[in-house]
Amino acid sequence: MKIGYQTLSWANYTGDYDLKKAAVKIKEFGFQGIEFIEPISKLGTPGLIKSLLKDTALEAASLSCGLNMDPGDMSDIEQTKSRVDFAGELGIKDIMLCGGWLSDNIKKEDESYKVLADKLDACCGYAAGLGMNIAFHPHKNTIVETRQDIERLLRFTDKAKLCLDIAHLAACGTDPVEAIRALYEITSYIHLKDWDLESDKFVELGRGEVDIAGCLSALDEIGYDGWAVVELDHTSRTPEESAAISADYLRKAGLI
Repeated sequence: MKIGYQTLSWANYTGDYDLKKAAVKIKEFGFQGIEFIEPISKLGTPGLIKSLLKDTALEAASLSCGLNMDPGDMSDIEQTKSRVDFAGELGIKDIMLCGGWLSDNIKKEDESYKVLADKLDACCGYAAGLGMNIAFHPHKNTIVETRQDIERLLRFTDKAKLCLDIAHLAACGTDPVEAIRALYEITSYIHLKDWDLESDKFVELGRGEVDIAGCLSALDEIGYDGWAVVELDHTSRTPEESAAISADYLRKAGLI
């Protein structure tokens, strides 16, 4: 298992962050790889990112993507294809993708899952042609929050892999340890973070109630050898302080 860190904390903390400086910090804290949340316009060219990776001795773990729930709007699929192309230049194998937001005025009903599955299939087919996977991320406040929701989506698609986020699963009432054990055959990517029950906020590893040790043990049991990437949407500290806290947890666990 390889351990990485996502740039989302920097992106949500300040709009004018320096990607190179963030990558340097990620490497300093002991992470092996980086997942990019940035639009291609901020990333520049694959050549520029290859130079950044070489300078920081990091690997590219993934690029993040998203899908809307308008069946007549294909712009999100085209954007995902562009990110797949970009990721392929970096040697990335799994594209992390979210979709099915309840804020799109949809409900947990078959038609919604079918719309999402159809869009997923289009992205998966394109990625597969380049030897890559789309790893779908069950996410709080979407139609795919729980293990039951995952299974409902899978009734309409068998092409997507999964990115299991242990904190989102826990926050939505699913035991992430059991989810890892049950869904390991289609899980190709992992997001690590913690969740505080009292505040209902996502927090750094070791600062909440998620059974992180149990999740790491389950990943070891199933022989998981892909990327496990620490991701934190927002931080009450600085991105550097949050990354350091999670890195310390993983260092004590012997993973970095």
